[in-house]
Amino acid sequence: MQAYHSAVMVIAILAGAFLGRMFASARNRNVVGWSLAGAILPATVIVLWFLKPLPAPEGDAEEAEA
Repeated sequence: MQAYHSAVMVIAILAGAFLGRMFASARNRNVVGWSLAGAILPATVIVLWFLKPLPAPEGDAEEAEA
């Protein structure tokens, strides 16, 4: 990961937590729970975005040809 990826992750976590808090308080829901959920979701998406894909199993190529 590059240096700006860390900055993007921190900004996304803060924005997600803030939006979760705002949405929950507007509907009288659990503010702490929605803030945590809003903070975890962007971090999870960013981490998954930069992961390398898993290699395909070798047996799949033979099954596709048959």
